[in-house]
Order: sequence, then structure tokens, then C-alpha cells
Amino acid sequence: MEEDAATRSRAAALALWCLTGLTACLGPTTPLGAVDRSTEARPAEPPSAGPQPGDASEERPRILFDPSYQQVHGPYTWKVAVVDPSAPGRPDAERLRVFYNGLEVTESATFQFRVGYRSRGESDAEELLLEMPHLRLRPLEDHDILVQYTPAHGTPLSAVYPFPEVRDLGAEEGLATTAPFSVAEDLLDVVWEAGRHYGLNPVLLVALIAQESSFDPHALSKARALGLTQITHLAERDIAPAFPGWPRYPGIETLSRDSLRRLIPRVVNGENEWRLDPVKSVWGGAHYLSHLRGRLLHERNRPALSLGGEDEDRVLIEACLAAYNSGLNRTLHWLRHHRRDWLDQGEATEAKRYVRKILSFYGAFRAAGEASAAEET
Repeated sequence: MEEDAATRSRAAALALWCLTGLTACLGPTTPLGAVDRSTEARPAEPPSAGPQPGDASEERPRILFDPSYQQVHGPYTWKVAVVDPSAPGRPDAERLRVFYNGLEVTESATFQFRVGYRSRGESDAEELLLEMPHLRLRPLEDHDILVQYTPAHGTPLSAVYPFPEVRDLGAEEGLATTAPFSVAEDLLDVVWEAGRHYGLNPVLLVALIAQESSFDPHALSKARALGLTQITHLAERDIAPAFPGWPRYPGIETLSRDSLRRLIPRVVNGENEWRLDPVKSVWGGAHYLSHLRGRLLHERNRPALSLGGEDEDRVLIEACLAAYNSGLNRTLHWLRHHRRDWLDQGEATEAKRYVRKILSFYGAFRAAGEASAAEET
């Protein structure tokens, strides 16, 4: 028994030494694997233009991403497909290079990928397919992911795996999916109606609800925010004048979170507290987001938006979401004092996580399935 224990101890020490040595050789880890420090990292080249509109893109080499955009709201399976019509039979996996934030992670990424092939259409040709299960991208970090492929014939092709951006707060876009949530069609109809009424992007509203409550109509936060759109007592004051007939539970603002948890939904529910009514919650949340947009665009506050960056539309969208989460006055303070870095400074950490998760849900909901990122670069 003593000899077996000693043997196990030596084996454990050897395993630990091997693991430590391997980590030291490979260098720091990234979501795509470790950076190989044993060889000099080659800098990522600028992305090529890729196929242009009007090209017969199905006859040209392409890099496809599935899902189409980066997701930071949870782990997911990331797929990269390479289509190379010029390759005889199968694209060569050795021609593929992967970079993360400017550092090459090809070897470690290939090790973590499941490498395989799948048929392409009705032809005998196949496309290279790499899958990385359980990819987790942290919401507070920027993830510059670049994939390069050198076709059998032709110039190297590059594709950037993009993070989703909302370009127009008022655009009426289509919804491709609500996965992993199962959302009733009649509730989505309410979101579209409210979005159209207030001139708000309905897919963004769906993403906001996903982040706020995961579509739980009885959701209760630590700050005692209620319902699908998680309206707080302070926000309710800005919403109440627009809907004077909506029911409010008497004295609810004085109840503790534990008391509320015990009372919802048996005592406090959608019949006597509007925030717990799914339809009213959607309309109230849409009204509040529209209210914040109007306040930010007011002549007194609009100069603060211009301090946040040259792309005022993007700053407006991010500021609206940040204000929904952290308050309008705090958001304006960040813009005025930190300017372009307003969402990257310490006080705004929670707001940045919130904003990026909503944009992540937005990207997932508006575009399901693979897309050719090479066509977007």
C-alpha cells in the first residue's frame, strides 16, 4: 500500500510538471487556445476585400462563420467553414491561420477545433469545417479574431469575425430566432407593435428583454426591478404619467426584496401591478427607452453624445442602453468626463457588460446561421 501511494505521488508530480511545462511553452491562453511562444508570432495581415457585390461568390474561395457574429452572453459552438472551389477535392487545413488580438493561435486553435469536412451542394467537392465547442468570449473584453486562408490558386483570403453593432436605433429589422429562449408569438407581436409606435428597433427590444429577465414575466432583481423589462421604482416615475390608468400595488416601493419574492405572483401580480403584466411591461420598457433617447437628444445633453465618439448613432444607442441600466445622469457624467473612454472606465464596468450582452443577443437574434464574413470585410 505504501509503495502504491508513493507511485501515485510520483505520477501526480510528473503530471503537474508536464502540465506546468506545457503551459510555459505555449504561453498565455486565449479563448481560442494558447499562444505558442516557442516560435515568433507572425502579425496578422490586413483583411482582404473578399468577394465584391455582383461576384459569383459561390465560385470563389470563402470563409464562413456560424454564428455570424461574436457572442458574449454565454458559451456556444463556433464554426468556421472554408470553401475553396480551386482546391482539388478538399481544402487543405494546413492553409488556414487563426489570429486572436494580433497573435497567431493557429496550432492551439486547430488543436481545440474539431476538424472535418462536409459536402458542398450537389457537387463532389467538400468544404473544410472547424468547430470549437463551448467557446466563451468575455463581455468586457474586445476580441479581434481574424481567420486567413490561402487558396490552392489565388491570393490569400482574410475574414474578421465581427461583433454585432446596431446601426439604427429606429430600424425595423427581422427576427431570425430567439434561441435559446422560447418566446410566444403573441408576445413578439406586442414587441413589434411597441417598437413601431416608439420608433425603436424591435430586435433590440427583444435583446433587451433577454438580458433583463430571460423572458420571465415574474422576474425580480436585487434592486427590486420587476417584470420582463425590469422597471425600477425610479424608472416607474418617468413612465407613470404616460399610463395613469395602469395598476400599481399600494406601498410596493416600501417592500423588501424578500417580501416581494414571497408575494409574487400569488399576491402581487399583473392584475394589481402593471410591471408584472407582460404586455404592459413591454410597452412600459419601450416607452422608457424612448424617453431616455429623447433626453439624450435634448439640446442640453446632445453635446455630451458628440464627446463619446465620431459615430454619434452608435454612441446614442450605447448611451440609451447604459442609461436604462445605470441611470441617465450617471451616463451623462461618464460621457462628459471620460469622453471616448466613457464606457471603458471603472465606474462603467457593469454598464459596459450590460450593453455588450444586449448587442450580443441582438446579433444572435437578427441573423441565425452562417454568413460569409469575408464579404463583410
